[in-house]
Amino acid sequence: MTLEYKNSWIALERIGKFTGWNGSDTSGPGIAAPGRRDQSLVGRVWQDREPVVPVLAWKAPGRIGFSDAMAEVTTGRTDVRIGDVFGPSWATWWFKLDLEVPARFEGKEVHLIWDSNSEAMVWSASGEPLQGLCGGDRDRRVDYMVLQKAEGGECLTLWIEMACNAMFGNGNGGDIEPVDENRTFTLADCALAVFDREAWGLLCDLTVIEGMSKHLPETHLRKSSALYHGSKVVNACILDDRSTWQEAKRIAKEFLDVPNGGAQGIIYAMGHCHIDTAWLWNYDETKRKCARSWATQIRNMEIYPDFKFVCSQAQQMEWVRESYPNLWANVKEFAKKGQFIPVGGSWVEFDANIPSGESMVRQLLLGQQFFEAEFGTISDIFWLPDTFGISGSLPQLLLQAGLRNFVTQKLSWNLFNKFPHSTFLWEGIDGSQVLAHFPPADTYNSNGSVEEVLRSVTKNKDNMIFPRSMLLYGRGDGGGGPHPPMMESLSRMSDVDGLPRVQFAGPESFFSDLRASNVVGEMPRWVGELYFELHRGTFTSQAKTKWGNRKSELLLREAELCLSLAACSKASLAYPRHQLAELWKKVALNQFHDVIPGSSIGIVYADAEALYRDVMTKSQDHIGLARNSLLSVSSSLEPTPSDSKAVFYFEPSGLSLGKLATVEVETKIARDLGPEYCQETNDGSLVILERKEVLGVTRSRVLTLDHAPGVNVIESSTGFVLESSLVRVEIDNIGQIVSLEFEGRQCIHETSRGNQICVYDDNPLFWDAWDVEVYHHEKRLNLVRPHESGRVLERGPLRAMVEFRKSVGDKSYIRQCISLTATSPCLLFDTHVDWHENRKILKAEFPTSVRSMLASYETQFGYIQRPTHWNTSWDIAKFEVCGQRFSDLSEHGFGLALLNDCKYGYSTRDHIMRLTLLRAPKAPDDQCDMGEHHFSYGLLPHANGFPCIDVVSAAKDFNAPPTVLSTQVGLDLGIILTSEKVDHGVVVETVKMSEADPDTVLIVRLYESLGGHAKVYLRTVGVEFDTWLLTDILERNISSPKPMNGSIELKLKPFEVMTVRLQ
Repeated sequence: MTLEYKNSWIALERIGKFTGWNGSDTSGPGIAAPGRRDQSLVGRVWQDREPVVPVLAWKAPGRIGFSDAMAEVTTGRTDVRIGDVFGPSWATWWFKLDLEVPARFEGKEVHLIWDSNSEAMVWSASGEPLQGLCGGDRDRRVDYMVLQKAEGGECLTLWIEMACNAMFGNGNGGDIEPVDENRTFTLADCALAVFDREAWGLLCDLTVIEGMSKHLPETHLRKSSALYHGSKVVNACILDDRSTWQEAKRIAKEFLDVPNGGAQGIIYAMGHCHIDTAWLWNYDETKRKCARSWATQIRNMEIYPDFKFVCSQAQQMEWVRESYPNLWANVKEFAKKGQFIPVGGSWVEFDANIPSGESMVRQLLLGQQFFEAEFGTISDIFWLPDTFGISGSLPQLLLQAGLRNFVTQKLSWNLFNKFPHSTFLWEGIDGSQVLAHFPPADTYNSNGSVEEVLRSVTKNKDNMIFPRSMLLYGRGDGGGGPHPPMMESLSRMSDVDGLPRVQFAGPESFFSDLRASNVVGEMPRWVGELYFELHRGTFTSQAKTKWGNRKSELLLREAELCLSLAACSKASLAYPRHQLAELWKKVALNQFHDVIPGSSIGIVYADAEALYRDVMTKSQDHIGLARNSLLSVSSSLEPTPSDSKAVFYFEPSGLSLGKLATVEVETKIARDLGPEYCQETNDGSLVILERKEVLGVTRSRVLTLDHAPGVNVIESSTGFVLESSLVRVEIDNIGQIVSLEFEGRQCIHETSRGNQICVYDDNPLFWDAWDVEVYHHEKRLNLVRPHESGRVLERGPLRAMVEFRKSVGDKSYIRQCISLTATSPCLLFDTHVDWHENRKILKAEFPTSVRSMLASYETQFGYIQRPTHWNTSWDIAKFEVCGQRFSDLSEHGFGLALLNDCKYGYSTRDHIMRLTLLRAPKAPDDQCDMGEHHFSYGLLPHANGFPCIDVVSAAKDFNAPPTVLSTQVGLDLGIILTSEKVDHGVVVETVKMSEADPDTVLIVRLYESLGGHAKVYLRTVGVEFDTWLLTDILERNISSPKPMNGSIELKLKPFEVMTVRLQ
C-alpha cells in the first residue's frame, strides 16, 4: 500500500485520479483524460446514454416568452446535429425535443444532457420553466432529471430555450473584454442518460475525505486518517464489480461518522446565487438569468428539504413576477416554507458610493415595500456582498429601514490592507450601529468544498468571541446557483471530526444566534466608511451615466417638491404617486453596482441612457404641470421699490435668506423685465435675484443693473483679470489661475497655478473600467496644448466670462469657459470635452495655499474626512476617493471648496486638490466615455474654514440654482427653517407626499450636514397642517402626533436624518 512508503502526495494523487472530477460537475470532462474516465468514479455516474436529436430548431426574433415563441414557431431547422453552431451573440434559439425513454432504462433515474456551450432553460411542453442549464468549460450544469424512476417507453416533449451567451457574456478573448457580436455556440451534447445514484453517493463521500486529507493542517490527526481511509476506499472499490461498492461505502461511512467535539466552530451554509442585474449582459438577459437560476433552486428545494436559498434584489423579483408568473408562485410557496429566503430590503444591490442620500433612502423604501407586499414582512438583513466600498452614512438609513443586520464581502479583495474583522459592529458617521458579517471564506460563490469550510474557520478573525460564520455557496451570474454536489458535500460535513459543524441555515439564524449569545457588546467596532482598496476608477468611468444619475436625482427632487406643493395648495393637483415611484425605480435600477460605476458592457449604457431620458423627460413634464397649476391659483405680484421688480420664483435651497444670486432667465421673462434688469449673454439673459428663506415657490425681486453689484474683466498681454467686490482672479492665456485673492488671502500656491488640466497614463493591473492605480500620478503626459489665447465672451456687469480652447493629443479637444458672477466668490469652469483617448485619465488640479492634514468630502447626508498625507498604508490606499457635490480643504479661518455638477472622483494630497474628469478604459466597453461631454466645476474660497453651511449651500446651488417663473403672478408656498444660529447646518433634502396616505399628508426629510447638534424651527407657508409627528424612512410612525401651533421645534444630532410627517 502506498502509505507504507510514507508518501502522502502519491496517495493523495491516487485518490484524486480515482474520483476523476473537480468536485462540482459530474457531467463534464472531470480531471481524467477521456480514455481513462472508465477508471474513475465520475465516469461511472452516467451508466448508459441514448442520443437525442432535436426535431426542430427555431431562431426567435428576440428574447420572447414561451407562449409567444409557441405562437410564432412554425418552421425551422429540422436537420440539427451534434456539432452544429448557433448564434450570433445574444440571439435566442428554441429547440423542440421529442423524447422516448428506451426500454432498457426501466427502473433507472433518467436525465437529459444538453450542452450548447451557452446558457439555456428547460421548458415543459405546457410552458413551465423547469431548470436552467449552463454549458461550456466552466461552472457547468448540463443535466436535468427527467424521470426519477423510469418505466421505459415513456414519451414526452421538452423545449430548450438557448441563449447565445456564455455565463459571463460574450467577451472577445476574455470575460471582461469587449463583446464579440458574432460569437457562435456549438451544440456539443444532447442525450438521455442513466444517472447512477450509488456511484454518485460514493463519489460524494470520497470527495469529502479527499478534501480533508488535502486541506487539514499537516499536524492534524484526522488528515492522516482521511488519507488512510481514502486509500482503503480506493483499494476496496473495484469499479467493474458493483458488489465491492458497499464495502467501499462502509469504509467511507466509518470515517465520516466519527462525530465532532463540543468546541468546534459552526458554519451556517446558505445557498446563494449572486446575479448582477447587468454587467457583461444587459437588463433583459438578467431577467432570463434569474428565471433559469431560480427554477433550478426550486428543483433543489423539492429534492433537499433542508436546503436554504438566500435571494436579494426586489427588482429581479419583480421581473420574475411579471415575466414568469408560475415560477413566482413557486418562489412564494417555498418562501412560506422557509427555504426561499428573501433578504436585502433594497431595490437592487446598489453602488454605495455614488447615489445620493435620498437615492439610498428610495432603494430601501422601494425594496422593503416590495418585500412587505409580496412576502408579508420586511427584511431585517441588508445584503450587499459585491459593492465597491460602502458609505458611512448607511448604518443610520439601514436602522431606519428595519435592517439591523448587514452582510458584505468585497473588502476581502483589498490590495493594500486586509480588513481586520469578520463579525463586528459597524458604526456610521452619526453613531448608528448595525451588526455586520464578512463571510470569512472570502467568497459569495463557494462550491461548498472542504477547503472553503475550513477557511471559514481559519480566516474568521473573531473566532475568540463568536466561532461561527456564514458560508455562501452557489454559482452566480447564470451558473445556476447551488448545484447538487454542493449540497451533498455540505450535508456530509454536518458533524465530522476534524471539521467545523455545518448546518443548512439562513442568515437570520446566524444573526439571531449571535444576538442570543450575549457577546454582541464584545464585538469589535468599525467607525465610518468601508473604503474599498480597489476599483477606484468606478468613481469616474462612464461619465454620461453619472451625469444622468445626478440630473435625474435633482429633477425627481424638484418634481416631488413642486407636485407636493400643488397637491397641498388651492391648486389641489392630484399627486402622481405611482408614476413617480416608477421613475424612481428606473433611477434605482441604474444604480446597480456594475452599472453606475461604469463597469458594464456598452449595450448596458445604451439601456441606461434610455432610462435616464425617460426619467428626465417625465420629471420635467411633472414639474411643468405643477408650476402651471401653481401659477393658475397665484395672485398678482405686489409693487416693489424703483430699484427692483417683483418676480415669482422657485427656490430649491431654503438656505439663502437675503442672499443675492445671479440667475439665468428665459427670453420671455427677460423681455418682461426689460434691459435695465438683464445682462444679455450668448445663450440667454442674467438677472440679480434676492433670495428668500422659503424652500418652494415664493415672491421676491430682481435688482436693476444700476443697483446690483458688478463684475468686470480686464485684458492684458499676459492674460485676464476677473474682479468683483468679493474676489480678484488672474488667469493666464491658457486658462490657468495665476492668482485668486479672497478677503486679502491668496488661494493659489505661490509656486504653481490652478486649474491645470492634466492627463495621466491610466493602465491598471487588473480591471480596465474598474481600477485607477496608485502609480498613475507618476506618469503625467504632456498632451494638453492651447489652441489659441483666451477670448472674452462676457464683460459684465453680472457675469464676466473668458473662453479657452485646448487640444489633448491629436484626437481630443477641450473648450472651457471660466466665469465669475457679481454675487458669488465661486469661480466657475464650464467645460466641453470631445474625448477620444486610450487608457488616459483627465484631471483638474488646484495647488492651493491651504495646509491641512485632512480634506473633507461630501457624502450622503453629511461629510467625511480623509488624510491628505501618505503616512501609512491605510492613508496611501485612499489616493483616489469618492465624494458627492464637493471636496474641501480648510485650515483655521479659511478654506477652498471644489464643487461639481456630475463628478465623483477626487484626490487631495498635501496642498493639491484634484477632481477626476474623464477616463478612457477599453474593457469591457471599448467605447467607454468616447465622444462629447459637458460638465462644470467650481472653486469656492470661503471664510471660517470647514465645516460651514456656505459650502453646503453653494454646492446645492451649483447643482440646482433658483428658477424665475413669472413676472406677473405669484404666491408663497413651501417650507421655512429658522434657527437662533445662522450656521445651523440643517438641510431640507426632500419634500413629498406620503407613500400611502391621502393628498393631505406631507413628508419632509431633513438632515444635519455639518456634524453638530442643531435646533431648528420648521413651519409651512401657504398651506396649513394640524398635526405633526416623526417617522423613519419607511414612513412608519416613531412618535405620537402633536399639534403644529405655528411651527415645530426639531433637535437634530450630528448627521442625523429626520423625517417629519405633516397632516
